[in-house]
Amino acid sequence: MVTFASLSKAASLSIVNDESLNCPRSSLLSLGGSVGCLCSLLAQCAPLDEIEDDTFATSNNQFWVIQSESRDQIFMSIANVFWSVILLAEICGVDLKMSILKKMELNNRKYPVHLCKGKSGKYTIYSTQTGITKTNQSTTDIKLDHEKKSEDSLLSFSMEYLESLDSIKEMTAFIRKFAINRKWTKYHTPRSLCLALMGEMGELSELFQWKTDIKGELSKTGWSTNDIDHVQQELADVSIYCLRLADVIGIPDIGEKIIRILE
Repeated sequence: MVTFASLSKAASLSIVNDESLNCPRSSLLSLGGSVGCLCSLLAQCAPLDEIEDDTFATSNNQFWVIQSESRDQIFMSIANVFWSVILLAEICGVDLKMSILKKMELNNRKYPVHLCKGKSGKYTIYSTQTGITKTNQSTTDIKLDHEKKSEDSLLSFSMEYLESLDSIKEMTAFIRKFAINRKWTKYHTPRSLCLALMGEMGELSELFQWKTDIKGELSKTGWSTNDIDHVQQELADVSIYCLRLADVIGIPDIGEKIIRILE
């Protein structure tokens, strides 16, 4: 199975071989282009989202089941988005796998199962119960190096289990379980997920929009710890929606698609 480590290594080699890639804002613009291409393909080629029996299933729509040029273009476009995220994370000096895990833990705190099951409301609806607001969402205090007995918390898992999530396929399955536990699958349609991904792309772009162009890792170019944490969270959000979209439309392992891109 393709792992975060192997893709990170491939991204590192790409940066070494092409110095022009080593600018975070240039890489971010490239990621934006990949997201735009995906949005265009979904708008032009993919069928409208259809919900049956209060859920969405690709098996109910022949477009997602039967191989076609249009479907394959969408599949590869999603892989391009995720590869662009891998590249940007590597350039910024961000451990993407750990960023995703920390954001999933934060999401778990923001969206407790017993409060949000079957609901699509924003986390602020639950702020009174969770204590999490727009101003206290740092992941710097989340340390995934010990066990903590907490229902449905990543911190309740052993490091051995968390290490096993190094493969893209296993991480995708973990994100799927998170959604299923909250009965969110009826909301996770291809177009909805793509729009959510586009929204997170906008939030990521906002962090860079008034910065100057620099080369190299953010921590070595004057970015504060707080700013880097925001970048890590938004990269994680884009990744989570990208992996969830790939899963929903039937891509077994988006990592395998990326390998095809790199060949």
